[in-house]
Amino acid sequence: MANGNQKLVMLRNAVVVVLFGAMGFGAYMWQSSRPVALPKVEQAYIIEPARTIKWAELIAHDETVYTPENLLGKWSYIYMGYRSCPDACPVALGVLRQVSKQLSALGLPDEQQPQFLFLSVDPRRDTPKLLAEYVKFFGEDFIGVTGDNVQLKAVALQLGGLFHVPEAPETDAYEVGHSDSIYLMNPAGKLRLISRPPHDAEIIVRNHLKLID
Repeated sequence: MANGNQKLVMLRNAVVVVLFGAMGFGAYMWQSSRPVALPKVEQAYIIEPARTIKWAELIAHDETVYTPENLLGKWSYIYMGYRSCPDACPVALGVLRQVSKQLSALGLPDEQQPQFLFLSVDPRRDTPKLLAEYVKFFGEDFIGVTGDNVQLKAVALQLGGLFHVPEAPETDAYEVGHSDSIYLMNPAGKLRLISRPPHDAEIIVRNHLKLID
């Protein structure tokens, strides 16, 4: 009889252990599945989790190789377009120039101050030398970057953007279709925020401050 009671106690203890284990696992799964509290941003949406963007090699306007490692340690705004763009590009880059000035005036630590990349999707016309002259107008923290079509398309798709360059243009005065979003990479080199047009410097600055807080 004592033997039977012993087995009953052991069975009961085993059931209790299993139940508590199941409860603990359930609590863990509930915690891990809870939505992350994200800051409320304007005219943009947060990428959660932040997305890794990869490419082999691009070329910066100073003719140095530009890889994903160049994005590490700083917030980076990326805008894709082309140097002879008549409207969207100069408007968006002008907004980013205002963003740069406003954030600089706040005296943020270096790691919270962003850099700005103009990703030219028109390498046929936008040589590094011409890009250097172009981005210089917007500020010293602007970097012109381009590369071959395969790499550019890979970057654009990973960012969630698109562009179209005529394959055999009849003249050199062709237009290029491209997305008008602004992409923000975090210091880990991952896509964190996509700002939608129309772009506004004050909104972008407010979003930036929320993300670095």
